[in-house]
Amino acid sequence: MRFRPTDEELIRDYLRLRFWDLPITPAGIINDENVYNYPPDLLRKRWCGHDDRRMYFFTNLEMKDKSIINARHSVGEVGYWKATQAQAKITKNHPTLGTKTPLSYYKFVLDKNGKKVGRKQNWLMQEYTLPDNRSLDGELVLCVVYSHEKGKKKLPS
Repeated sequence: MRFRPTDEELIRDYLRLRFWDLPITPAGIINDENVYNYPPDLLRKRWCGHDDRRMYFFTNLEMKDKSIINARHSVGEVGYWKATQAQAKITKNHPTLGTKTPLSYYKFVLDKNGKKVGRKQNWLMQEYTLPDNRSLDGELVLCVVYSHEKGKKKLPS
């Protein structure tokens, strides 16, 4: 069975239910994992995606301060996720359901001078948030992680 919910469904039927600690069906389709603890290739090894291309996670986004703009997107000492576009509001005939932020993964490598720099990889992520769900611990987000292989058709968002 193919699992490919829309942006609205991800926020309304999964993220919102999880935020309120309500049951989600089907169970186990979205895993609990801090995606910022592992580079995406290790996430793939730990959690094979439902169609072997997309992986879905609930994670708590740690804040550097009270702004989502300053959220921690580093992956230890090996890389970081960088936003590629501004947050987009997700609406459906009513007030904002949440936001979606597209990110690309950059792996740290040494340049010719021995300086650590980020090199863009083929990994992409969509980060979904609810309006005003921040706490002292951070913000609950739903992340969709996938590889955009060159020469393959881009996955729809």
